[in-house]
Amino acid sequence: MKQISEVIFFLVALAFGGVHGECDVCNTNNPVACHSETVYSLCINDQPTMNFVTCPADYICTSDVYVCYPSNSSVASCTNSTIDESSQCGICASRNNLYACLNETTIAFCFTDGVPHYESLSYCPAGTVCDLNAESGFCTVSTKAAPSCRQSQWTTPEPTTTTISASTSYTTPIATTTTSPVPTTITTPAPTTTTTPVPTT
Repeated sequence: MKQISEVIFFLVALAFGGVHGECDVCNTNNPVACHSETVYSLCINDQPTMNFVTCPADYICTSDVYVCYPSNSSVASCTNSTIDESSQCGICASRNNLYACLNETTIAFCFTDGVPHYESLSYCPAGTVCDLNAESGFCTVSTKAAPSCRQSQWTTPEPTTTTISASTSYTTPIATTTTSPVPTTITTPAPTTTTTPVPTT
């Protein structure tokens, strides 16, 4: 009975587009690529960014409108149970978390936030590979170490610079002083009458 309900659930999920079985490919219904059953990254220009995000506990990565769905109500878009352990693409896992390997020869610096910064890329010299376990530097001769990241099918987004030219004008208001007349009270002395006695004769 349990197997019948699982088959029915799978067929319903398939009918609603929940199963695509594509790993590391940007979805059409949401702007992410699922890399395993629970791990995804955002896509920019239809390319995964390699900034991995994990779905909450008991949720799976899907190609549906919302990325993560409860595992008991949906089917994972990518059925890899984990990311290839030999590949640590885009993960700040070097000594002191200084850098991440984005592919075999591209390095992104992580600074202090644990996230690779795509605006600060560096590249390994010819004949060397990006190695998170390098004893010194970031790259090791390819005959002595395997690359820490083998995701060569991913395209690392190139940093772009956009210059916006705009003229800005500022108007500084001129300070004006308004003087209001101060009300004044003029006191006019009341006319006084002086009576002078007239002499009588």
